Amino acid sequence: EAVINIIPPEKVVEHNVFIKDKNASRPMLAAHRGGSLNNPENTLKAFKAAVNNYGNDIIESDIWLTKDEKIVFSHDKSIDRMSDVKLFDNTKKEHLISDYTLDELQNFNMGYGFKNKNNEYPYKDLVSVDQVGRKDVLKANDLQILEVEQLFNEYYVSKPDLLFIVEIKNGGEKGYKAANVLDDLLTNKYPNYKNNVVVGTFH
Repeated sequence: EAVINIIPPEKVVEHNVFIKDKNASRPMLAAHRGGSLNNPENTLKAFKAAVNNYGNDIIESDIWLTKDEKIVFSHDKSIDRMSDVKLFDNTKKEHLISDYTLDELQNFNMGYGFKNKNNEYPYKDLVSVDQVGRKDVLKANDLQILEVEQLFNEYYVSKPDLLFIVEIKNGGEKGYKAANVLDDLLTNKYPNYKNNVVVGTFH
């Protein structure tokens, strides 16, 4: 036996923050990876531009679990495509997020691989491998790998209506842990964002 539509549809969507009022002046805007054509994807620089400059309503991205069980934004499981990690270690084909702690990941320039519309790499020479205060320079330019908590913290007070669509990319036990870390963040530190987040995964 089955019961279909036991809850009237209007009640289901009554408090769904992802559905705009029919009289809204425009559709919702979502920033895919923060807008990877304009800024280095998944960095705080990209998400700040998307929200502050372009008025995006929704942040969309993927998250991965680090070695020390933090969750960070990245489309790829490795940091090779966007960062300068190969300047530090070119012995491996892939440098996986899961092999590094958050602190270690923050040492890499996540703007290194970004190419703008003029086919230029504006952040490639931002910092040298042995530069003193390297992490500080990257942080000041919002080009470190971005922890999910850092983005929540950035907008929790100033943008309480900001929405998030995140895909957990890890599978198995790591994916389960990533889901728990995200839930713990929302439940215990950012409870007003809990209904602002849609979570998806292929696992």
